[in-house]
Amino acid sequence: MFEGTDPMRIYSLAENQSTTLYVTPASDPRAATGGIDSDWLGPDGAPRMFSVNFKDGKADVADPLGRYLCATGQAKRTRLWLPSLRIARAA
Repeated sequence: MFEGTDPMRIYSLAENQSTTLYVTPASDPRAATGGIDSDWLGPDGAPRMFSVNFKDGKADVADPLGRYLCATGQAKRTRLWLPSLRIARAA
């Protein structure tokens, strides 16, 4: 599974920095961008469930899984808390 991909470090959004996140990308409508990647499916064609274990707020996962988690807002690529780009308008 995920052969030939580099690991990606992601960071947790949870308050508890040592937690496990369970995801099933093949059955997530947010990830539907056409065809379903075969890495997301088991040998019987059913969606695969992945567990991501965060320790001290970080986890190393396969690149496709990391990109999915960041794109769907379940993890982030940096530990930094970045300010919102919204600008308040004066009344």
